[in-house]
Amino acid sequence: MSVMTSWTSQPSPILSAHEKAWLYQPGSLTNQLRALGAFTIEIVDQGYAEATATDSAVLPGTEGALMWIRSVLMRIEGRPFVVARSIAPNQAVQTEWDALANHGLRPLGEILYDDPSITRKPFEWAVLAADDPLYATAHQYCEENARLLARRSTFIRHDQPLLIEECFLPDFWRFLESAERAGTGSSFPPLESH
Repeated sequence: MSVMTSWTSQPSPILSAHEKAWLYQPGSLTNQLRALGAFTIEIVDQGYAEATATDSAVLPGTEGALMWIRSVLMRIEGRPFVVARSIAPNQAVQTEWDALANHGLRPLGEILYDDPSITRKPFEWAVLAADDPLYATAHQYCEENARLLARRSTFIRHDQPLLIEECFLPDFWRFLESAERAGTGSSFPPLESH
């Protein structure tokens, strides 16, 4: 019997101050990462696939349905910092989210925050379990048995959902710790505490 990722909207005492701040930080993650250094994005995978049970848990009524799925890796100064996975029902990509299928290397943040018709549900976070689809992608960029913290949120445009999951890789947390020890952490974007 496998362990499923347990998502929650509640902060936890197991999270450090940095972890909590980044997992709940509103706004464009792309812009916040760009403030840390030279930002690049790579498409890991993009196309159509059936929804998993994990996807359907947050996008009700989609189990086994055709979904558009895009996985990307975001790097700062060449180091792997964040893996993101975007999921939308095929119908949503054909209508309200049609720009996604041909988005190329542009970060999704460039379209999500300029449209007043788009609303965002609250963040949830989790330590990813090995059977999570995001874990499989993230695990390619870190050491074995790494603790993988992720957040997710659903964006809604005219009743059509787009789920975005973002996993902060170990190099990201090491970078923050190193910058804090060196006293350069003040260059980070201001983080709201929760």
